[in-house]
Amino acid sequence: MALWECIVCGLIYDESEGWPDDGIPAGTRWEDVPEDWLCPDCGVGKQDFECIDDTPLPASATTNQDDVAKPTDDTPISQQAIAEPPAASAQGPWQKWECIVCGLIYDEALGWPDDGIPAGTRWADV
Repeated sequence: MALWECIVCGLIYDESEGWPDDGIPAGTRWEDVPEDWLCPDCGVGKQDFECIDDTPLPASATTNQDDVAKPTDDTPISQQAIAEPPAASAQGPWQKWECIVCGLIYDEALGWPDDGIPAGTRWADV
């Protein structure tokens, strides 16, 4: 079953879990999700989702939460915990900024390495 990510807010729709809160049962494939369904976090439509993983699950696969989202060497740095963020500068402690539209959080201590923004980059410098 595939994973679909909202390109606006990063919400993940997992076909194996569906979206029961909206009446979409587990196992519902993306093409069977109603066309008028909207992202529960930011309100965009299906056209703003992209498939990020279409790996077939083995027959014995389960959705044990202990096995989900553990960082590996292949996990992007932005999804891994940084053991020691850089020390705060003379400008004061690091801040976190939240998008008022989609809820995305930018943490100055972590930066955004996937987009080339190193840890310790102030929001004003992005």
